[in-house]
Amino acid sequence: MAEHELICAVISRAIEDARINPDIYGEKQRDEMIGTRDTARVWLTSKSKRYRGFEWYCDLVDLSPEYIRERLFKEKVLERTP
Repeated sequence: MAEHELICAVISRAIEDARINPDIYGEKQRDEMIGTRDTARVWLTSKSKRYRGFEWYCDLVDLSPEYIRERLFKEKVLERTP
């Protein structure tokens, strides 16, 4: 049970990080927040099932990575790539 909760927390944190609006931070923190946001977005959009990847974690807790991504696309948190 604790492992399930931890994995869900990792996924939730990535979603929160992907939603970061760097414009609300001061100049000093802004670049760091852009990096955090962009890293989370890359991780969430990766189709790789590699160890510790988004889809790998989703498989462990029986979540649909496609469903999560689709919600984030609708919210305009993630952008579709051609």
